[in-house]
Amino acid sequence: MIFYKKKFKSILEKKGYASSSIESYIRRLEHYENWCKQPKNSKYTNNKKLAFEYLKQLKKKTSNSRTLNRELQPLKLYYRLCRKTNPFEFLYINQVQESIIKTNLLSKEELDGIYDSFKQNTLFEKEIKCYWGSIFFKE
Repeated sequence: MIFYKKKFKSILEKKGYASSSIESYIRRLEHYENWCKQPKNSKYTNNKKLAFEYLKQLKKKTSNSRTLNRELQPLKLYYRLCRKTNPFEFLYINQVQESIIKTNLLSKEELDGIYDSFKQNTLFEKEIKCYWGSIFFKE
């Protein structure tokens, strides 16, 4: 597989990319190129299979979806600008949202006890009690 790094660099310069971004994109493209040249990867003749294998290799290093998308972005851009077919075009890693499981929450009686025991010495403390009361004790 031949990569046109000079062509890619000149296109990015014409589009007004910063020199640090261009260097980073070229570095990532070279990393992908070196990975493709490894003998174990020569068995993949289909570019999409090669792209998925590269994604698997990246996932071994990090599971952060932002990092993975940041690693894939230069390759997507390279194929979009310099090649006809883009095996990375539809690769996007969604962020996993962690849900909080609500267990062992305080009962209404326990909240009432905490609310009533709060001392109101200053105006600020009265405002805090009023604010928290409006949040927790809505009927």
